[in-house]
Amino acid sequence: VCDRENKRDSTDANGNPRLATCTESAAKRREGDPETSVADVNAAYDYTGDVAEYFENNTGINDLTTMIGHNVGTGKKLRSTVRYCLPSEFDPNCWPNAFWNGNGAYYTDDMSLADDVVAHELTHGVIEKTANLAYWYQSGAINESMADVFGELIDLNNDDTEIEPPWQLGEDSTLGVVRDMADPEATNQPDRMTSSTYSAEPVTSNQFDNGGVHTNSGVGNKAAYLIAREPSEGSVSFNGHVVTGIGHAKATQVYYETLQMLASGADYEDLFHTLPQACSNLVTTGVTTTSDCDTITEAVTATEMDQQPTDPDAKAPEATVCPAGTQQADIFRDGFGSLTNWQTTQGMWHLEKNYAKTGTRSMYGWEPIRQAGEPGRTFARIKGQFEIPMGAKTFLRFDHQYLFAHRPADTQHPAAYWAGGTLQYSTNGGKTYRSAANLPWINGPDETIKNWNANTGTVDGRYKGFGGDSHGYMSSRLNVSSLAGKKVVFRWRITADPELSFDGWTLDNVNLYVCGGDRPTGPSSLTATGRFSRAVVTWQPPVWDGGGVRKYSLAVRSGGNVVRRIDDIPADADTVVVRNLGRETTFNFRVWAHGATGPGGFSQHLLKGTSLSASTKPGVFTFGRRTVISGTLVNADNQHALSGHKVVLRGKPRGADNWRTLDRMRTDGSGRYSFTHKPVRNFEYQLFYWSGNQVWMWTRSDLRKVWVRQKVTAWFNDYRPNRGEWITLRGGVAPDHAGQVVCLQQWDGGDNRWRTIKQKQLNSNSEYTFSLRKWQSRWFAFRVVKPGHFDHKTGFSPVRRIRVG
Repeated sequence: VCDRENKRDSTDANGNPRLATCTESAAKRREGDPETSVADVNAAYDYTGDVAEYFENNTGINDLTTMIGHNVGTGKKLRSTVRYCLPSEFDPNCWPNAFWNGNGAYYTDDMSLADDVVAHELTHGVIEKTANLAYWYQSGAINESMADVFGELIDLNNDDTEIEPPWQLGEDSTLGVVRDMADPEATNQPDRMTSSTYSAEPVTSNQFDNGGVHTNSGVGNKAAYLIAREPSEGSVSFNGHVVTGIGHAKATQVYYETLQMLASGADYEDLFHTLPQACSNLVTTGVTTTSDCDTITEAVTATEMDQQPTDPDAKAPEATVCPAGTQQADIFRDGFGSLTNWQTTQGMWHLEKNYAKTGTRSMYGWEPIRQAGEPGRTFARIKGQFEIPMGAKTFLRFDHQYLFAHRPADTQHPAAYWAGGTLQYSTNGGKTYRSAANLPWINGPDETIKNWNANTGTVDGRYKGFGGDSHGYMSSRLNVSSLAGKKVVFRWRITADPELSFDGWTLDNVNLYVCGGDRPTGPSSLTATGRFSRAVVTWQPPVWDGGGVRKYSLAVRSGGNVVRRIDDIPADADTVVVRNLGRETTFNFRVWAHGATGPGGFSQHLLKGTSLSASTKPGVFTFGRRTVISGTLVNADNQHALSGHKVVLRGKPRGADNWRTLDRMRTDGSGRYSFTHKPVRNFEYQLFYWSGNQVWMWTRSDLRKVWVRQKVTAWFNDYRPNRGEWITLRGGVAPDHAGQVVCLQQWDGGDNRWRTIKQKQLNSNSEYTFSLRKWQSRWFAFRVVKPGHFDHKTGFSPVRRIRVG
């Protein structure tokens, strides 16, 4: 125990009280030392020992010093500083006070003379190491109440001190009675949640007290009084309930069990459920009975812990989870053990370890300080997309606490909101977002927040959001059932005021779920993949199975009509192949899960139709040349070009049975493709788009044919022979047609046509030779023709002209 002798504390570099920890060298009395001449020192020493003994004898705490003691180099000690005085700028009059700061207890003059005050402050250390109840609104009020409960229980069982009326706090201090647990209203505290005494002071009030923590603790105190009285004292009637206490010893263990169960952001509704559950936990060890637990339920009901204060400026309402007659089935839940599921504005959102509605962590985004260069908007987005199922109502529910820049309402002005939070959603993968304010909510974003322009001094716009003060943790529930069948991205946005910043937004237990009835929701993760003339449809079991899936069924729709139906798909199946699907058609695949009472909701997937044009140029050409096969891939519904998709060119000689892949390429920005090919015979082509993806159906072009003319060469050995002189016409045919016949034709000017005058078989080299002579002196024109057949079109040599002299 250290003694400041009423000397004022100094401040540190940040202007805060130094609150120097009581060290071994500065102590006025150490463990085992005799009494000193200072009553405050002796009382703090003795009562600290009483508190340690009580906790160690009546709870699961083996050693209070080990649990809450502070080590400054000489081992852990329960450290107390008496006759402490804050710096004058914090407390000019050194008013009576006591507090726990995590390192030890501090008492102003004479305050350590009250054993319940000493027990109260040391219990804050126990609370810090167990529930760690945040000192804010209802969790802070429970924190104060728990300290009062153990403070008074220790006082009542400290034989040398409790001679005044029981259930009063601070009666031995210079302040006198500060709280009356039996009758909280006597010290201006509420004895139930709907009491008019319940504090609803705004955050800007000098009586705010972190949300009325010292006032609203009265609710918890009244319940503790009803619970902890000895049974021999008889029953107490309160608020329509008659309660007989379970006694100090049992109450001590129930309340300590409760501290180990509560989360740091717990509110009175949590305490309403936790106190009876703590009692039930102890029934199995023989500490309590079910009758004791009924008593506790009566007490928390009598004090209305499951209700909200009547003053709207104090309410922190809870949203129901599911409508009556339905059951919850999770799609996504995050209690913030980490931020792996989240993408946030860098440096502006982080894990909060000391303020959670359940568990030990939450996510906190602070309200940006624009004047320090922080962004005007910050975001926290859940990674990934969520398909909202059909066949049941789907909700997004979350616990949250917020305090944004605003001016609370007063007698002269309505409330004004300058910063706030909004929930947004996207149905296009996060490209654009919409505010969810207009969807159905419980405890939704109903404040009108102004976007203040500090440069012009005007309001640039308004939006609906969460604004002002949530009064601690509350919960909100968004109905997203209208988005059924869509894949949705969710994000939370903070918009800052350019000049003011209060605090920020804390999120916990973000939960997307369905509330199902007696029929299943649509199957999860339904996809359809386009293949060659078929589609592969896959799915996962529904989020809610409606008591068990009996089978699945599938319908394929096109143009508003059902074109294929498959019933009685086994309940353990997850894939169906739908065959013989036409091209250039959009198909909608719907799958139902059937329960005992019939089909539930369906899930659907759309494969859009595609169209692939094709042309060849030239269509008829001479052997050795190339043709160009080109066209466009488009959406069959609107003819919009599809760029970047792979088109496959397949072909075969005319009459062949087997097609083979000749080439493949991706369409350009206009959806076009272009191949070149040099066939050696008459050829057929077809273009294919095998999508292999979950957006487009397969397609193929119409059949395209090209005709390859045989290439015939011809030349004379003499182009100006004399009359009667033999000349020779030689040439060949490509490709090789050895043994086949070629025809020598002469132009007949009288009949105006070509006439065959000779025929000859091609030799083994696919070559020919014609000999001829003419007796007339004039021009003659000749050509060689290779007749066409199945593989090739008729070939013609160039026209060769001679002049007979």
